[in-house]
Amino acid sequence: MNECKQSRRSFLWTVGLGATGCLAAGAMTGKRVRASRPNVIFIITDDQKRTEFNATPEGRGRNLSPNLDSMVAGGTWFTQMYAASSVCTPTRYNCMTGAYASRCASSNFARAAKKNLGQTSVQWNTFIDFDTPHIGRALQAAGYLTGFVGKSHTHALRKHTRIAWNADPADPEIDRILKKNQTDACEDLRKHGFDYAASIYHGNIPTQACKALNFHNTDWIVKGALDFIEAGVKNSKPFFLHMATTITHGPGAAGKRYAGNPLATPAGLLKAPLTVMPPRDTIPKRLKKAGINRKAADILWLDDGLGAILKKLKALKIADNTVIILFNDHGADGGAKGSLYQGGARSEGLIYGTGKKGHRVSQLVQNIDFAPTILELCGVPRSDWPKMDGVSLTPLLAGGDNPVHKSLYFEIGDSRAVIKDGWKYLAVRHTDRINKMSLAERKRLLDAATRNHAKVGKKWKVTDPEAPFAHMGNYPGGNDGDQRCIAARPHYFDPDQLFDLSKDPGEKKNLAKIPKHAGRLEEMKKELTAHLANLPGGFGEFKL
Repeated sequence: MNECKQSRRSFLWTVGLGATGCLAAGAMTGKRVRASRPNVIFIITDDQKRTEFNATPEGRGRNLSPNLDSMVAGGTWFTQMYAASSVCTPTRYNCMTGAYASRCASSNFARAAKKNLGQTSVQWNTFIDFDTPHIGRALQAAGYLTGFVGKSHTHALRKHTRIAWNADPADPEIDRILKKNQTDACEDLRKHGFDYAASIYHGNIPTQACKALNFHNTDWIVKGALDFIEAGVKNSKPFFLHMATTITHGPGAAGKRYAGNPLATPAGLLKAPLTVMPPRDTIPKRLKKAGINRKAADILWLDDGLGAILKKLKALKIADNTVIILFNDHGADGGAKGSLYQGGARSEGLIYGTGKKGHRVSQLVQNIDFAPTILELCGVPRSDWPKMDGVSLTPLLAGGDNPVHKSLYFEIGDSRAVIKDGWKYLAVRHTDRINKMSLAERKRLLDAATRNHAKVGKKWKVTDPEAPFAHMGNYPGGNDGDQRCIAARPHYFDPDQLFDLSKDPGEKKNLAKIPKHAGRLEEMKKELTAHLANLPGGFGEFKL
């Protein structure tokens, strides 16, 4: 059970087994806003593959997801949706702030840039500090009740006590620490601009607690969301809920993540399984009846959660005034996560509850566009918007399909990319931090990675300290996840890469060195230079 301490600025609100949320004391007061302003639920899933969506050509008919399918049929599906960065932390930063992650102002991000000789290195270091402007704060200031449930992974925490990997969560002292960690996480999210926080994972599941709790619990996250929605209808304000699932990220094999311990949460062991969704043991039976492969079990589990939320909105008679946005945090195909290839950068997105039904938009859009879209839908004056790089997608929701971006820009580690007119240019520029790194330092990095993985029962597979650095720029040879991507692309380590996405969507043929494409290469380099001119940090010869 989540537990949040009562304080001068908050009170404890307990709403049933499995989720205890915190509402700030001012949440039930303040000026009344017009009921016509929509409620907004932003749902971000984790590491889904394109084959896990029936709405994509790769996934059509491979999943049992009736609730998501009905939302796609009744909303706007973006066929060219992209994440500006391709790992969990920065893409969540993009969604929350509407800005590129290289604008992060946290101290640890600044230290990483200094270590990298002034070149920003966007990765798992782009934290939202307590004074960072973002969508939650903006809507709270505009009179919305704001809530957060699920995986944070980008909001700064003040304190978190680690416990041993082999710790027993039934031990009273371990249980006390786990509940205190959850209390602190909820409290910190309230300081980040959320009136309510429940069912919080501060990061990936293996980093939360111990081996005995190393399981997903979608039911627990959904419980926190349902409790917030019920609180919202009792309030005079419209609400905004940020809901982040842990599915389909690890741990666990595909199709088996739903089958973990139903009592396990990062806040300790529940007293009994939750009953907010269809029983987990019905999942394989329903898949078999539908003729769907059992590996799609986790998608059905996730879809059951969507169904519980849709059912709650209907029961509370607020479905017609609630907009749901669903986004997969980044691509997870072809081992390309952590790179700017299509498999890592291209994602999936849906807006349901407003605009034309069954609309498919083929224009380039990006996760930095969600925040301005939400603010416009909620009627927040532009003068009150934080500074953002994204644009509102509202012109596309009514049935339009005109461009909203001239080009898209991407950043991760020591790589940058742009997409324009069906072409992609990807540049990799390591600084002298890597180019002149000693063999001893390379060995030290691999040794540290090996030790850190061993702490959570994993083995680091890369052992050659003289291997070239991957695009992220963290380790010789890259991390375990980079190996598949490197093996599939003989041009992976080329500093300049040019692809005609219309003819080569898998980015197998690098055209950067072919003379007849020299003009296109130069054009794309200029486009990248234009984007970088407005962003912090240098990048090779593009921005000294």
